[in-house]
Amino acid sequence: MSRVRVAPSLLACDLARVADEVRSVEAAGADLLHFDVMDGHFVPNLTFGPGLCSVVSRITSLPLDVHLMVRNADALVEPFVRAGANRISVHVEAVTHLHRTIELIRASGATPGVAINPATPVGSLDEVWPLVGFVLAMSVNPGFGGQRFIPELLDKLVRMAAERDRRAPGEHPRRGDGRVRRGGPCARDRAPARRGESMKRRFAIAAALTVALAGCHSSKNAEQAFLDEVGAQSKEQIMARGDALAAKKKWEEARKYYTFLSDTFPNDPVGRRATLKVADSFFAVGDLEGYTEAELRYKDFSNRFPSDANRAYALLMLAKCSFKQHKGPLRDLAPLHEATDSLKQMLQLFPKSQYTAEAKEMLAKCMEELAQHEYQIAKYYVNVQAWIGAKQRLDYLFANYPDTATAKAAKPLADRVDAKLKGFSIQTPAPTPTATTRAQH
Repeated sequence: MSRVRVAPSLLACDLARVADEVRSVEAAGADLLHFDVMDGHFVPNLTFGPGLCSVVSRITSLPLDVHLMVRNADALVEPFVRAGANRISVHVEAVTHLHRTIELIRASGATPGVAINPATPVGSLDEVWPLVGFVLAMSVNPGFGGQRFIPELLDKLVRMAAERDRRAPGEHPRRGDGRVRRGGPCARDRAPARRGESMKRRFAIAAALTVALAGCHSSKNAEQAFLDEVGAQSKEQIMARGDALAAKKKWEEARKYYTFLSDTFPNDPVGRRATLKVADSFFAVGDLEGYTEAELRYKDFSNRFPSDANRAYALLMLAKCSFKQHKGPLRDLAPLHEATDSLKQMLQLFPKSQYTAEAKEMLAKCMEELAQHEYQIAKYYVNVQAWIGAKQRLDYLFANYPDTATAKAAKPLADRVDAKLKGFSIQTPAPTPTATTRAQH
């Protein structure tokens, strides 16, 4: 029998600390991460989309398991696969052409699965057992976390396992909570043989709890000492203490003081500055996890305080986080587009900000990289004599990045392509609009 595999759900995490939460469950031994995606139509709740999946895929090596509780699952399959999903399950109750959707998931590069609600009969899976990699048996009605477990599901799982073994025999390792898996004897039949093992496990748990409680006592003492310290100081003194630690690059220690101010005085000018400094402390770490955590915090500040003068700084830093995560002109362009959008928004909202010059310089860098992307692909098309493709890429470059050095460098290549096409008497379609074309990159 394969071991139990654990799949913590992002639905239960603090999205303002998603990087910390992911690291925590990863260190605790999670096997994969579960995304409960809800659209507000198939289920009443509304959660998250491919954007969060993309962020999480950059900070963990765990497989990402996406559970689509949505009406139009087909439209979300490819976006989630591009965002890093390894497994995608769709609901039997929500999909009109289940076989087609399963094949779409597999063709997109993910492992297909199906989910069934508590009241949906096992027979609804009759035709798809050999086609799927796993089945998600809902132990609650979909739509909300934290519901009471439906005990009648246990008998249903036994029937599902038997039906699966009959229709798709062989080993079926399953990951995650609620998946159908090869069962073996029931728990009460195994109990006598496992009493000794259970007793050993209890001793081990007791020993672990003793160590944990000792650690908790020490942690409480340290926490009380910190609260005593900040309780005797003014807001400015607490901020100065955090700044002194940050100057020594003791980011985690500095973050304690900034976080205290941010949580205690969320609407005070000092508390808002501290909120940004918490984000700064993550950015300063300089690794992918730090940039991801900082990105979420700068974005949160920008959304929560749209009229704050420091929003210009938050948008600039948000762009820097995105830019730091890009990997060159021939790789995923999403971070560059995100950086460009943040910078354009900042320059539009705060044209006379103290950060305007820096934002314009950074925007020019982003535009140059995006232009390079088009130029490099156009050169490839020329090398393989795909002249129409080269023409379309160059036209898009000139239309969207006309002031870049790359556009100037691409002129000779464009003349060569035009000469070739003129010799062939081939008409090329006009370049597509920016918003439409971006989706193709």
